[in-house]
Amino acid sequence: MVRAAASLARQGAVPWIPAPPLNPRESIAGLLAFGAAAIPAMRECVDSLDYEMIRHGHRVLAGLGDDASQRWLREDDDERIAAYLERKGLSDDAALPYRVLIANDPDEPKQSA
Repeated sequence: MVRAAASLARQGAVPWIPAPPLNPRESIAGLLAFGAAAIPAMRECVDSLDYEMIRHGHRVLAGLGDDASQRWLREDDDERIAAYLERKGLSDDAALPYRVLIANDPDEPKQSA
């Protein structure tokens, strides 16, 4: 996200580079405030090799109305849920009420590509 803010600053969208937010939701909300000016930097995030950076880039683009990013997030959530259910030995039916929580459960170690 720091790279995204730096890219926006280079484009003249912000006069200074803010300190990184404490959590991803804050960084996404802050980047959404830039509107269309955030799109090029978020495209760079989506093209990176770091999964979290890719996911956050898609979250911002989806928040700005990008259909492809909204679809990517749905598909990614489905994959995350399927992997979680497999690791926990649960059926799809048992997990239905907890879909959102499962998609965001950090039950595996953080890894970067």
